[in-house]
Amino acid sequence: LFRFVAQICDFVNNHASANKSAADRAKVYIETHYADSSLTLDRVASAVGISPNYFSALFKQSTNCSFISYLTSVRIAHAKELLKSGSYKTYEVAMRCGYENPTYFSTIFKRQTGFSPSEYNQKA
Repeated sequence: LFRFVAQICDFVNNHASANKSAADRAKVYIETHYADSSLTLDRVASAVGISPNYFSALFKQSTNCSFISYLTSVRIAHAKELLKSGSYKTYEVAMRCGYENPTYFSTIFKRQTGFSPSEYNQKA
């Protein structure tokens, strides 16, 4: 009985590690490809080798946020850095961070930071 319980514990630990590993691989993939405006949950799930539905649940469980929330936070973090550099116009930052529509980018940026990109740029 002890051996059986130990095997179950090993299986659960290995399974949890594999799930964590998939979420970590997904984070790396997102960080590498965030600037691609066509980046989707399906594409990331395919890249880490699991189904989109399972990936969505696994990612949420591992990171405590949804795929789109995580992708948005990565994109906005990079946008902040580009805006701080002062080298790019807002529409260029939008394009470099995976947003094809600069107006939508500005809306998302303000929702995330409390500032419009131009306000943030002046503040930075």
